[in-house]
Amino acid sequence: MRSYKSAALALFVLASSLLGLLLGCGNNVGRIFDPGYSGGGTGSAASQFQVPPVGGLVLDGRPRILRAGPSGSGFQVTTAIAVLFSESMNEESLSSSKDKEKPSHVYLRIAESTKPLPASYSLQLGGRLLILQPSTPLLPNQKYEIVAGRSVRDLDRALLAKQGVIGSFTCDASKDSSAKVIFSYPANGDKDVSREDPSFVVFSAPVNPTTVTATSLYLQEAAARKPLAAGISYPLRVAGVPDSRIVRLQPNVALAASTRHELIYTKEIMVAGVQIDPGSRKPPVSFTTMAPLRIKSLAIGNPVKDFENRVNLANLENLLLNVDLPEGSRASDELLLRIYGVARNSKNPKALSYVEWKAKAGKDGSGTVSVPSGGRLGTLAAPVFQDGTLSFAAMLSRGRQRSGFAVAEDSAQDTFRPTLVELGPPSTAAATVLITDQGTVALHGQASEELGSMNLSVGGKDYGLFASSKDGRFLSKPFLLSRTTTGTGFSLSFRDKAGNALAAAVPGTLVQRGVVTGDVASSKTLKVQVYDEASLLAVPSATVLIEPGRPSKPATGRQSAVTDAQGVVSFGSLNASGYTVTVVKDGYELFTVVNTGASFLSLPLTPLVNARSKISGSFVFLPSGKTTAKIGLNLLADDANDYAVETKPAAPTILPATPLRSRRLLFVSAFAGVFPPTATPTYSLYSALLGASSGGNLQKLAPVKPLAAGASYAVNAPLLPALNTFVTLSVPVPFDLQPVPGINASKLVAPPQVHLLASLGGFAGMAQFGLGFVKGNAPSFQAHGSYSFTMLADFVDLGPLLWVSTQAQDDAGNLVRRRVLVQDTVSGMALPVTPIVGPPTVTVPSGIFSGSPSVDYQDRLNPGDLANTLVFHELRAVDSAGRRWVLIENDDDGASGSNTLQLPDLSGTGLTGLASGTWTVDVQSRWILGPGLTAKDLNLEDLRRYELSFARSAPVPHRVQ
Repeated sequence: MRSYKSAALALFVLASSLLGLLLGCGNNVGRIFDPGYSGGGTGSAASQFQVPPVGGLVLDGRPRILRAGPSGSGFQVTTAIAVLFSESMNEESLSSSKDKEKPSHVYLRIAESTKPLPASYSLQLGGRLLILQPSTPLLPNQKYEIVAGRSVRDLDRALLAKQGVIGSFTCDASKDSSAKVIFSYPANGDKDVSREDPSFVVFSAPVNPTTVTATSLYLQEAAARKPLAAGISYPLRVAGVPDSRIVRLQPNVALAASTRHELIYTKEIMVAGVQIDPGSRKPPVSFTTMAPLRIKSLAIGNPVKDFENRVNLANLENLLLNVDLPEGSRASDELLLRIYGVARNSKNPKALSYVEWKAKAGKDGSGTVSVPSGGRLGTLAAPVFQDGTLSFAAMLSRGRQRSGFAVAEDSAQDTFRPTLVELGPPSTAAATVLITDQGTVALHGQASEELGSMNLSVGGKDYGLFASSKDGRFLSKPFLLSRTTTGTGFSLSFRDKAGNALAAAVPGTLVQRGVVTGDVASSKTLKVQVYDEASLLAVPSATVLIEPGRPSKPATGRQSAVTDAQGVVSFGSLNASGYTVTVVKDGYELFTVVNTGASFLSLPLTPLVNARSKISGSFVFLPSGKTTAKIGLNLLADDANDYAVETKPAAPTILPATPLRSRRLLFVSAFAGVFPPTATPTYSLYSALLGASSGGNLQKLAPVKPLAAGASYAVNAPLLPALNTFVTLSVPVPFDLQPVPGINASKLVAPPQVHLLASLGGFAGMAQFGLGFVKGNAPSFQAHGSYSFTMLADFVDLGPLLWVSTQAQDDAGNLVRRRVLVQDTVSGMALPVTPIVGPPTVTVPSGIFSGSPSVDYQDRLNPGDLANTLVFHELRAVDSAGRRWVLIENDDDGASGSNTLQLPDLSGTGLTGLASGTWTVDVQSRWILGPGLTAKDLNLEDLRRYELSFARSAPVPHRVQ
């Protein structure tokens, strides 16, 4: 007896375990015995779980074939084939086989043969209706068989209940016989038809679409005998043309509940002038609808705010699904709910599994009910699914009536909290200190993953996220930092794309470079902070020289000091109202600000070597004729290029290695066409790499990590057609060189160039948004142009100021440029507010200078009464070794004619200035838009970003010994 009881107990345990295993398989109990079933869905797509389509069905047991057509004889060789299944099917299992010699899918063959005939496959009706379109006409007087192979499966991987020949027919119709309806859905006598399903009618030959009308094909209620409003369409195509053998009829509104309806098709439908044979049954099809409607929608019921479709750390363990019930629902209706994802331990990232549960609707009528998942997604420590895409599906049932699934496929799960990887660069050794030389700043850096939102608190105000990329790079919306002499504190918090929050807000500091501010006359002090122009990091051990007023030779009242580890030096007990400040260090260029009244100056030194990063790459477009590309680069160091470089005709898609300013946010745009253009639009292709619509990827991207000097960017981007994406200037902008002194308008090296440029918050320099050209003859021209409106839309949060920039250069090297603000970017209206400034011609010296030279040039800038503008001159001297000395001076005396600037005297300081020999000297004049700025309260970068007029003299040699 003991052994008998032990055996019985063992058998009971085995049976219980098997029963539990079967119940864990969901609806299709028995599928674990199917070939290819391994419980994890790791095989091909044909044997994996799949998410049901909208309106799809998943039933208990194995899927069945309800009917197939055509069947019998008398069909045309052009017939299509239709197979209706009891539930939604795995499309790949229907349409292809691994073993070509032993086909295992659904196929058409000549009777008694084994070779499948080529055909196109399409699933309709929520995955239940398979349409086969033979690739070539069938043979006349030939019998064909429709075969279901051994691997045909439903969405839950259950094999078809019956395999083998599921239908046969013969193409023996005479040439003048009428085409037939080989299949319809619903069919005559069908019950419990979904009220939202379309109807299908499949013909044995292509019908004339003009004969398929609301009077020859329609639905009606049997009792009312009045056609219901419905749309007629042809869902499939052959060689790009709608296939009129397959007609879909979609009611405009759901059919009445539990009501007999009729599907009518008449002999008025014709094939090649011959009426179809609708059959003798009147009406052709009579069917009855089910009572319940399909669930309207479903969504996460307890999401994190602004992350409505995400499963995250906050809701995984207690997830609610909100089910929007349809009209006519009953409290007793059953809800079948599923969540699909990739199992946590699966090695196949495409193999889905699912969790499933049932609940009662719980209320009569329409409305939303929240259904708890009951912990079916696991715990944070052991989630059921891998992080990634999730899909939700829910179906309402009333007895045997199932209304079809509602599906939400755009969800995702993320169980990892984002972290801050770095700010910037540039940043200091302290990871939470970001360095910038911009007045309008956008915080940037890298998180551990792509971000979905951000909150940046600076100065009592909050700023959000502008863009984030999949690699975690992010950029905040820009904000005005003004001019700060000490670090500005901020607090940064963010959430990833799933809504998971940073563990704690990160405190940080913004350090600003290139600032000129304060008043030395009142403070009696002067502080100078020296930084590396290439890295923005502090430069220690640099010598700072100051002398009252403008420089003199020999120097008068000069003081000097050496910067500390933070690149800072201070002077006190000062009595003058202005000082000339010069910064010198071996291995760097020299920099001077002349006679500034500021009490704080953050000044750059540019390294003599390894001062620039580079960019190279290709832009994908099909060049034709003389097509080249103009690449907009906001970090070009030379003003003469106006922030754009053009590819060569021999390699129109290739951007060769081009130097850039380093450690700043890079903006790349590109325009392709024949340059210079002669008509608007001025380009045929375009792209902005960070744009959503203008970059072609429908996602705004954060800039790439700003590279250090010596490093290289590689870019590869397609250009998009410019059709309907541009705005053309509504009125030409005059560019008349007749009254401009100092430039020879009759000897221009080329027609004036026109660029459409934008100042963007957070970005140095200017971004190219369009191109232009001039009409007219020297010296009088008119600028025309087009710009990308999609780029303006993409970057509206960066506060773009759009400018029409026109510049000309004569054969001596004199250059003039004027930028005109586009006041109305919708209409393209741009009106000049400043004149074109003549070059500050440098006088050729007559002798040799001993020590620092003086330079005579023509001051032709006169801002007059134009408010909110500033004027600066920039003298640039370069020795024979390429070392440069830059001097900047504010011009507050109007167009004073000849002006002399003595370069600071370095004798007696022990410092190494420019090398003796021949120096090449030019002077640049710049008129800028400066609301809120003064000569002693500005950012040096604003000189580039807010330029109105610019002029540069031809270089003149100066001999120095």
